[in-house]
Amino acid sequence: MAKARRAKRTYDPTYLPAHLQKLIDLLPLNQRVHQSVIFEAYGRKPEYARRIRKIVSEYGWDIERVRGKNGANDDYYIRRSEQSVRPWRIRDEVKPKKRQQIYERDGFRCAMCGADVSDRQLLTLPQCDHKVPAERGGASVDANLQTLCTRCNLKKRQACKHCTLKSCQDCPYAFPENFDHQLILYLSEDAKRRLDRLVEQFGMPPAVIVERLLQESS
Repeated sequence: MAKARRAKRTYDPTYLPAHLQKLIDLLPLNQRVHQSVIFEAYGRKPEYARRIRKIVSEYGWDIERVRGKNGANDDYYIRRSEQSVRPWRIRDEVKPKKRQQIYERDGFRCAMCGADVSDRQLLTLPQCDHKVPAERGGASVDANLQTLCTRCNLKKRQACKHCTLKSCQDCPYAFPENFDHQLILYLSEDAKRRLDRLVEQFGMPPAVIVERLLQESS
């Protein structure tokens, strides 16, 4: 067990807040631990994965996630470091009152797809998103916060993982208001297969195919 934990801002590569240290204690160095083991010991099913990501992205520890054959419910975690491997990039948590203010400011609409997040259905739960992530220097201020539905927030998170853009200003997930002329579509599997066939048939990008279909229908 690491030294007694306390709130602090001075960089210490071994430090973690107590609730995050509890997760580290469940991950022996270089050993695969199934998510079910973590959940059984730690609880808070919606929280442990997010908090492991926080340990990695904000406190700089090296923790690998390996997906098993059974998909999202078959993840393994492997801790590769004894402490942080880079300086902290800690993001201030957005308080519930502030989140509510952001949702009200945005009219309870997802900034990406326009979905109504006030109904609080599974895929349209409101998420208070940092446009520029903490690991890129984003702060928890109003100008850097936006309302996303759960689905768009997950898409943005995946895009951030594999991002090669030089600036978040160039990202339609971070600043959708700068891309009003562009549309991100969620297609059914059947519609996606049909679009792929048209792309292969005509040798055109998907966006051109959709634009031509709209022109023909007008």
